[in-house]
Amino acid sequence: MMAAYHATECVYEVDAEWIDRTRYVYKAGPISVLTEVLAPLAEAQPKVQKALDFFRVNMPNYELLERRNIDRPVPGAELIAHRMGVPGDAELFEAAVFFPIGESMWVFRVQGPLTFEETCRLVLESFFESYEPVEAP
Repeated sequence: MMAAYHATECVYEVDAEWIDRTRYVYKAGPISVLTEVLAPLAEAQPKVQKALDFFRVNMPNYELLERRNIDRPVPGAELIAHRMGVPGDAELFEAAVFFPIGESMWVFRVQGPLTFEETCRLVLESFFESYEPVEAP
């Protein structure tokens, strides 16, 4: 069973067993999802690059898997997927899509243990399939 979540800016579906921890944070077992405003459009790209530079320098075993422009959930989006962490201890997979809504850049980020990479990618795909922008009145 799915539940539709209607945010001010969009509508997307979340499986019913997911727990809503706060306004835009959902958790199901070891997988967590965060949806939030990242920054105004003009400030977003430098902020994303700064975070990637931080990960590259400070996270053990950091590996950038992909970084590419995509047209989902809307044109102008960017997908970033990476792995990081201590082998056998705290290995993490994370995929994030950055997408514009109006004058802001939003992020949909899913993360979980490295062994749940495929599940995280399925969650991201579900977001792409169910995302609907909300028209301003």
